[in-house]
Amino acid sequence: MGLGTILAVGAGAAVAVGIGVAIAEGLGLIGGGAAAGGAGVAGAAGSGVAGVAGEGAEAAGSAANSAGSGAEGVDRANEAPDSKAERSTKEGKNEDGKDGKESDEDRKKREEEEAKKKEGTASQKGQFSGVHFDSDKAFPLPEALPMFRGLVNLAEAEPHRTFLIVGHADARGTHDHNMSVTEERAAAVAAYLLNDVEAFYGFYQAGTATKTWGANEDQLMLKALPFGKPAYLTARADGSVSWPEYQHAVRTFQKAKSLPIDGLCGEQTRRALIEEYMQAEGTTAPADTKIVQLACGARHPVNTSDATAAENRRVDVYAFEGGKIHPDPEECAKDGDHAECEVIKKWEAAVKGLIEPDGSTS
Repeated sequence: MGLGTILAVGAGAAVAVGIGVAIAEGLGLIGGGAAAGGAGVAGAAGSGVAGVAGEGAEAAGSAANSAGSGAEGVDRANEAPDSKAERSTKEGKNEDGKDGKESDEDRKKREEEEAKKKEGTASQKGQFSGVHFDSDKAFPLPEALPMFRGLVNLAEAEPHRTFLIVGHADARGTHDHNMSVTEERAAAVAAYLLNDVEAFYGFYQAGTATKTWGANEDQLMLKALPFGKPAYLTARADGSVSWPEYQHAVRTFQKAKSLPIDGLCGEQTRRALIEEYMQAEGTTAPADTKIVQLACGARHPVNTSDATAAENRRVDVYAFEGGKIHPDPEECAKDGDHAECEVIKKWEAAVKGLIEPDGSTS
């Protein structure tokens, strides 16, 4: 009895017009219960929901659904590619409409990776050996730069990692002294990675456990700088303040940096030296790199037959696969006999590869 015709007007309004023709010989009767002037007359606005009354309700509703589907088809045809990709992902399909649901193998791999990130597995390890530091000093020598590059390469490639820097010492000093020395070495490595000039300059101040930095460190930097060019200082560093070659090198550096030229390494010159020394190519970690420091003193020698051996003087760097370090470093930081430290053993057991030094030149 009712013929339902749907007209879609504009982007958000649909007017459903049902022409109900009831030929009842002059009765002028329009389908029972009509609410808006016809067997299937319905006005639908905004939401696209058609309310249809009377005998034409079913037909008009069906037609409205058809129109809605058509409008959705138009909308989807015109939607941005990114929206398509997002919708396809939600529907478990690729952009081409094929089934894109995660396979059991992919799901297992993803879950394993997520578990590793939560657990914090120390799967990579790098090391600054005894040759990278002078005895009883925290200053990272120029020979340490390739190891810094190796660490930065990993930090840039896998930013989710947390780096644990662990200082170790040989057994020449007292327990308290060795703990302080290893703390400062770990701090110096972290400072260099993050270009922390202030932390580096602090080692020139009296009161550090390691030997206070001075003319010797100035000369070591002047011998390394400028990177990739003839050095400011070519002779062997001897730590002498009155050494003519040293004073000449300082003047040359000051001139290059537009500093007051007096041949003396005062605070301003030293800060500038440190800043340039930290600019070695590829040695600066991203600013948001997560770094944790730990001092272990002489409690974990690698040469157990000779506790004073140079190889026991080192800084190990563990690269954990997640934000949480497991086991917690605090478990290792406790005082006491660490000959059988289970924390170090677990970190070492989890290591699957070494962080190789990057020997590229600056």
